[in-house]
Amino acid sequence: MRVAKLLVILCMFASVATAQGIATLDYPVTFILHPLMSNYRFERGAFEKAPLLIGEKEYEAWLIKVGAEIRALQARHEKDLDAARSKVARQQAALTRLAERNQSTISSLAVRFDKLRTSDKPEDKARLARVDYGTQIREYEEKFQRESLEAKKALEQAVLEYEKIEELIESPRFTTSEETQRQFAQIQQDIVNAATYVMRTKNCNTVMNSAGMGWPAPNKPVHSLDPALLGRSSDQEMELYKRLLAESPELPPQDAPNPEYREQLRTNFLRNRVGSIRRTVHARSGLRLVEPDVVPRVLIGGTPITIDTVNYLLFQYKVSEANRGLIAQVLREMRIN
Repeated sequence: MRVAKLLVILCMFASVATAQGIATLDYPVTFILHPLMSNYRFERGAFEKAPLLIGEKEYEAWLIKVGAEIRALQARHEKDLDAARSKVARQQAALTRLAERNQSTISSLAVRFDKLRTSDKPEDKARLARVDYGTQIREYEEKFQRESLEAKKALEQAVLEYEKIEELIESPRFTTSEETQRQFAQIQQDIVNAATYVMRTKNCNTVMNSAGMGWPAPNKPVHSLDPALLGRSSDQEMELYKRLLAESPELPPQDAPNPEYREQLRTNFLRNRVGSIRRTVHARSGLRLVEPDVVPRVLIGGTPITIDTVNYLLFQYKVSEANRGLIAQVLREMRIN
């Protein structure tokens, strides 16, 4: 199931006529703040399988464990990977030869046609009248297009087979294509469940998405960014969110005797955490890499439930109350309700 379908399911129409019963949800913000998304890697298009809410030491230990599993799979599938790589190379070479042959043949026909067209010899004029070189060139181009399409399909299939083996080898650490779609479906279902719960507490009967998938972050024109750059940027921002969810929400004990200095440390600590959450919300720009064509229905008015829904999701995944409160504070400051 693609993310576009996940978005459509969110719009639960019960009675459009009763506008006071409509709740509005900023779906991209809710989506990106789901704890499972802290493991998503935009550059890979997959989720890392690390346990949620673990510290750096536990994460490093997990990486060592899955690294050993990956090396074992590499050794087991080395011959399969080499065979698949060779097949891709053969298909690429075949496509190149086809293009070169087409160029050579077309050039040869064109040169022959030009010579006949400029010749004063009677036999050349007779041949030019008898043979339609323009038709020959068009027919050969059509033949090349058919053969090229078949060669491209064969190459795509070879690449897919190769990627499947690579995906299998990396599967201890990253989700496969099928597992990735199941994760997205889980996120969607969690959002629907949370929004339904919050909607009922607000005496509403309909939820509308109030923003677009991948809504651009301020000073970050999404359409002008290279997809690879957008992926790396979003991954960095989500990594900060992953750390924030796992870290203690409290400032470490300070030995400084000066109360003003202690308060300054606390202020800086909170400012850094607020900045981290803001960058996470900005990472929703990366959702365009997941589903770039979603144009949402926007409803003016309604009962905003984004903060309550995000809070409920985080609560379900056992995120601390202090961290939940900080995230809610940042969303309010950003006027995301």
